[in-house]
Amino acid sequence: MIFDSWEQGKSFYKAYAHHVGFSVCSWTQHKDGDVVKLKKFVCSKEGWRKNNKKENEQVDQKPKRKLKITRVGCKAMSQFKRRSDGKYEVVRFVKTHTHELASPRKWHLLRSNREVSAELKSTLFSCHKALLGTSAAFRLLSVEMGGGEHENIGCTKQDLKKL
Repeated sequence: MIFDSWEQGKSFYKAYAHHVGFSVCSWTQHKDGDVVKLKKFVCSKEGWRKNNKKENEQVDQKPKRKLKITRVGCKAMSQFKRRSDGKYEVVRFVKTHTHELASPRKWHLLRSNREVSAELKSTLFSCHKALLGTSAAFRLLSVEMGGGEHENIGCTKQDLKKL
């Protein structure tokens, strides 16, 4: 496939990922000045979590908290390369995943599918001016946008708390 820009390729891959049931991350890019020559997007479960233990730390110490396993070495990816005519071509595509994909009921919760729109931000800030907390504002938004269904909002409560 050929795209006019790598951003269009990213949008297409994100739409594909949303339809299949996984989340996408930007992974690497190679530039020549300001021009992106190579861009790679991977499944969000690509790679492995780094072990941050120092050599002199005792191994039998309990961890401060349990961390959810988010990386499982998935190899799914799409790589775009700039052609001589300035367009971007898919030069590598890996379809297979090493983990379960999200069910259609959970697609709206995938990180690359969530977005806090400008309208949501302004409503949230109006709620904060009225001394309404984030949780209460989220409940109000969910009722306002579809009768209590969170998938109609387009983001999670945690996304709103990060603003």
